[in-house]
Amino acid sequence: MSGTIAEESTTTAYGLRLGDGRLLPVGGGLVLGRTPSGSGCLKDPLVSARHARVTCTPMGMQIEDLGSTNGTWVNGQRVVVRVLREGDTVRLGRTLLVAVAPRDSVADADSRLWLLARWERLRARAPRDNYLDWLANRTGMARRRLDEVRRVRNAVAHADGPVQPHRLASALRLISEAERALET
Repeated sequence: MSGTIAEESTTTAYGLRLGDGRLLPVGGGLVLGRTPSGSGCLKDPLVSARHARVTCTPMGMQIEDLGSTNGTWVNGQRVVVRVLREGDTVRLGRTLLVAVAPRDSVADADSRLWLLARWERLRARAPRDNYLDWLANRTGMARRRLDEVRRVRNAVAHADGPVQPHRLASALRLISEAERALET
């Protein structure tokens, strides 16, 4: 292991499963509709060209109707915007999809808070300007590794989307390594 934080997988985090078993991964976002662009193309005459958008949020996978003619339905209710849960049934036209989210796709709140608190404690020891360089020099850690921790910290603090548990765990390990190095 190189000590870097692995990027989130766009094929295992969140997705919608079609009736034929295909999984449409959400990744950085997915537009569903008849327009044949990307993996969100649905061959259903009752689906609008750009019917709905699915994105990842800190609360999970979210679906938003894009002004479709026939609406977006989740578990039998017409919705404009809705956070999807594992197993929710989405209907666009005559097409049924099932929300898929692995149990470990979003890190728990305690780990997120722990990361924020420990990173802020490290930052408080460094001068305001160039704190990453200061930490890299004092700890002997590569600046890029500290920068990765900063990116995970920012994703957590600014709710930039779900954070995979392995990324959070890697960031916490790197913070522990930096704390130990500063103690010596």
